[in-house]
Amino acid sequence: MNMDYSSISERISLKVSAKGHQADRTKIEAKLRRLMEEFGVPPQEAERTVLNELARDLSIPDLLPGTAGTAGEERQLRQLTSGDWATIEAKVVSLSSSPSAAISQTGILADPTGAMRFVVWAKANAPRLSAGSWYRFESVVVDEYKGTPNLKIHSGTTIKEISRETPLIPEMTPLAELTPGIGSVRGKFIQEWEVSHDRMLQSGLLGDESGTVKFVIWKEEGKERLNPGTVYSVYYALVDEYQGRISLNITTATIVPEEGDIPVSG
Repeated sequence: MNMDYSSISERISLKVSAKGHQADRTKIEAKLRRLMEEFGVPPQEAERTVLNELARDLSIPDLLPGTAGTAGEERQLRQLTSGDWATIEAKVVSLSSSPSAAISQTGILADPTGAMRFVVWAKANAPRLSAGSWYRFESVVVDEYKGTPNLKIHSGTTIKEISRETPLIPEMTPLAELTPGIGSVRGKFIQEWEVSHDRMLQSGLLGDESGTVKFVIWKEEGKERLNPGTVYSVYYALVDEYQGRISLNITTATIVPEEGDIPVSG
């Protein structure tokens, strides 16, 4: 039987890890081989059997629905939470430098309901994604990254580029109301700080009527410094939290200078 056991075991492992547990990939693959090769169990049923066993052993009652060889329910980004297994259609609004050799691509996906970080594993052998293009992703898994939902594209994910003209109009969030994840803001560059790292292009404070927030731009090809005193609309920024304080990484965000001025609080 010509069967890619590793992709099935990876799919099972990702589903388990998205629920906050760890599973032994070697043991999963061994169980799949035994079921399919010794007992002639079809791949989909073998996957369902292994998931059932793990759900029982690890006390994860909702591990099985929407998995077992299926692409998962078609969802919109705002509906996704950690542990979901779904099919989505989204636009690649930004790509970032891969932090390690294990990751092929990383960036931000968006649809009319919101935006979310994504990671494509190198071992997924997935087609290269292009910024600005829409794709249909079948069988993606959602876990958490720094406390917010994060999409994982793995070897079991099917990716198809699609033609779609849906306009994306991100909702602007007051700076004081930002939460970890992805955010779009309109703020004034009110203070520039000395950079604290040789990879850092610029750092400082953005302000609006609700308050202020720290921002950073890392050195990447084509990135430019902001002009102090200028108002900017910043779309799809990475919003992080460290020691209770919110900060913006706008390296891969779309940044548009605006005319005029805005009042700044704090």
